[in-house]
Order: sequence, then C-alpha cells, then structure tokens
Amino acid sequence: MRPSDDLFLLIKSLSPAEKRYFKLFTEQHVIGKQNNYMLLFEAISKQKEYNEEAIKKRFRKEKFVKQLTFTKNTLTNKILKSLRAYYAGSKRRSIEFDLYESLDTLEILYQKKLLNAFRKELKRAKKTAYQYEKYRILLKLIAWEREFNIRQQEKQTFAHAEKIMEEEKKILEYMQNDIEFQNLAEYVLLNLNRKLEERDDEKLAEIKKQMEHPLLQDEALALTFMAKLHFNSIWGSYYMMIRDAQKVYDYYKRMVGVYEERPLMLEARLSHYGKTLGNFLNACFFIHNMEEHKQTIDKIKALAHHKASTGDMSYQIFEITCHQELVNYMNTGKFREGVAAAYAMKDELEKYKDRLHASRLLTIYLNMGILHFVANNFSDALHWFNEIVYHPKADSRKDVQQLGKVLVLLVHYDLDNIEILENLHRSAYRSLKAQNALNPLEKLILHHFKKLININIFDKKAIVKCFEAFLEEIKELPKKSNYTSNSLGLTEVRYWVRSKLENCSFGEVVLSEMAKNKARKTK
Repeated sequence: MRPSDDLFLLIKSLSPAEKRYFKLFTEQHVIGKQNNYMLLFEAISKQKEYNEEAIKKRFRKEKFVKQLTFTKNTLTNKILKSLRAYYAGSKRRSIEFDLYESLDTLEILYQKKLLNAFRKELKRAKKTAYQYEKYRILLKLIAWEREFNIRQQEKQTFAHAEKIMEEEKKILEYMQNDIEFQNLAEYVLLNLNRKLEERDDEKLAEIKKQMEHPLLQDEALALTFMAKLHFNSIWGSYYMMIRDAQKVYDYYKRMVGVYEERPLMLEARLSHYGKTLGNFLNACFFIHNMEEHKQTIDKIKALAHHKASTGDMSYQIFEITCHQELVNYMNTGKFREGVAAAYAMKDELEKYKDRLHASRLLTIYLNMGILHFVANNFSDALHWFNEIVYHPKADSRKDVQQLGKVLVLLVHYDLDNIEILENLHRSAYRSLKAQNALNPLEKLILHHFKKLININIFDKKAIVKCFEAFLEEIKELPKKSNYTSNSLGLTEVRYWVRSKLENCSFGEVVLSEMAKNKARKTK
C-alpha cells in the first residue's frame, strides 16, 4: 500500500454519521468560506480509488496544493481529533477511553492540589480498571497512588507504601500471566492453522508437544479473564484439528461460560462474545446437538437488543446466524418452517450480500436451495442453485459451484424439463471438464444422467433399473481410492435417488433417515 493511500482509506472507513460529525466539527473552527481541509475531504470522498494527480489538477489554482503533503497530514489529524470527540459521547466509547480520560483528570486535580477530588477519582478509576482487568492502566493508577501517599506525610504512609508495593506485584503477576497465555495462543493457534492441511505424523507430534506446555494443563493456571479465554480457545482449536467433536464442544462451551460468568466483560466485548457463540454453534452442530444449536442461535439474535449493541452488530448477527439457522431447519426436518424463514431472510440477505465473503454467501445460497428442494419448492430451489452457478465469484468455493451445477440437473428432472436436460447436462459436463474439476461423485452423476436423458420416459422398468444402478454405485463410491470424504453432495444425491426408487419425495427420504438415526441413538 502506498503511504499516500492512508488518508483515502481513513476517509472511506468513516460511517455516514462520522462524516456528518466531522463536517460539524470543522465548521466550528471556520468562519465564512469552506476551508481547504473540507475541500480536500470532499474531493477524496468522491474518488473510488485514490488519485493524487487528479487532486492536484482539480485544485491547481489553490495555494494548499503546493503543500499538499502538509495539508493531507493536517486533514488526517483533524479527522482523528473529530473521531475522538465523536466516540467520547458515543455508546461505542471503550473502557480504555474512560480510563485514559481519568488519568488526564487525575493529573489536573493533582496539579491544582484538589486532593479530596483526586482521591475519589483515583478510587473510582481503580475499581473500574480492576473490574475490566486493565492491568497496564492499573500500573499508572498505582503510580499516582504512590505519589499521593508520599505527599500525605501521615503515620500510615509506610504501611500504605508496603500495601501499594504488594498490590503492584500482584498486578504484574496478572499481567505476566495474561502475556504468557496470549503468546501461547498466538504460537499454538498459528501453528494449528498453518498445519491443518499438512496432516503428517511428524507435524501432528510437534503440535501435540506444544500442547504439553505446563500452563495448558489446568485452567486454574489461567489467572485472568483473557487467559481463560485463550486456554479454552487453544484446546478447542486443537481438538478441532484432531477431530474430537465432543472435546471441541466442551471447550467452546467453557469459553461461552467464561463470558457469561463476567457480565461486565461480556458487555465490553459484545462483538467478540458473538463470535464465540458462533464458534460454539459449529461445535453444537459437530455433535448434532440441534436443540442447543437452536438455543444458541436465539441467544445470538438477542444480542441485537443488548444495551451495548451497535449498528455493526446487526450485520455480525446476520452473518453468524443466517447460515446456521438454515442448517438447523435442515437437520431437524423442519423444512416448511425453514422455507418460511428463508423467505423472511431474503431482504436482509439482499441488504448485506455485498459485505458477506463470497464463500459464505455461496454456502447460504446452497442451503437456501436445498431447503426449497426437500420441501418440493422446485422453482425456488432452481433460483438459488442458479445464483451459485452464475455468481461472479463462484471460484471462491468451487466445490459449492460444482455441486450447484449438479443440483440444477436434479431439480430440472423433478420439474420434468426433460427437453432441456440434454443441453444442461452437456453444458455442466463441458464446464466441469474444462476446469479439470470433475470429482468421482460428479462423474457418476453426469454418467447416469446421460443414461436417464436417453431412456424413453414411458419405459418405467428401464428408468428404475437406471436408478438402481445409480444408487448401487453411490454406495460403493466412498470405497474408491480417488474419492475424498469431504466431497459435497453425496448424501443429498443418494437420498434423491432413493426417493425415485421408493416413489416418494426427496424430503420424505430425508425425514425417514433422520428418524432412523434418532432411533439408533436412543438404543
């Protein structure tokens, strides 16, 4: 990134409310005509990409262009100053902001020898800093307390000095513990993320060795709120890597508990708490605890009404819950309710789709399509699968894109669009082959669809025979050496083929399998 882009990126990061506040903020210091800083601000705001030459050309008759670097630096400082003022009165104002303001207040009171007010402010600030575990700020407050103690010249001064030293020692111990767990989290989690796809025995042994660190053997050794979060996050991520779903659930549930045991910390870190609940949602799904999965979705949605919630929280809630809500409906067999929810989500999806990462958006489209498919809403299913196939960034999830192309064939077959299936089949085959992307499942599907297309639609025996062969090969597919277990769509296609042989709907087969699985678990 070029240094000259910094101001452009800062301006582009401003929300409409922040821009309005900046304009009001600058107007307070300008009489008469608009100042140079606002001229530059407005010009940069309108650019889609930063173009300094265009700025120089536009303002070539203005004196400030000759000192453009100075003017840009001044504008940057003015924007940051206005943001500090904006957040000082905002509900997004952080605890750190309050505490640093208290440090300024303490200095003013001390210099003016208003010692009674100083003592009260120091007591209040220390209480807040302890509540939120702001140990670095606590050290500064302790320094003020030491200064104040020396000034008192009372009999208790020496005893109080010893107390201050003990308190400082304890704070340093907590800080050290915090830092050690943070370093462990960065080291372990970075290694886990880097090696997830490199699962050889030597690297697994290396990671297991890392997990033998003395501090990771007992949560009681994590002395602070953040240390406890790091402890559980490290172990949850580790068990995710070795695919122990129950342990992933246990540690992520504990992370949620760490937050909920400390309501003040939860409020101060509401966004991160939401992300923690999102990780726990995945853990619930891994062990197929769909009841707690639904409860957690409701808990996340309730954050929108939390007193610490902001406008950005609405987007975060949608991003976490949209996909998971669809997954819940599919895995509990509540297809009709899921379809109703999918219709209700459309406006929000349209509102946020440009902010969602393409891979997340494609996954949502896939789940939307499958929900409509199992509910026999074929035209709606086709709409969502086509959204995947024709999405401009579908390459970000090629597996989803390829599955979308295959599922389009299934839907058209159910719609009896036999006359266009041949063209669709040819198009899907050419597209996937050109990308050298045909996996064993897709080859199998395209192979049997070619047969189905060429069978006389009135030859019921031939159709049944084709579907029987189709189902048999699907069952054998996981045994083949070139089959990968993470291939999408195997279960969905198998159930769809069964629906043709059992002369029932796709959804009925899914419900039947769910009932069997539930019966097996209760035995």
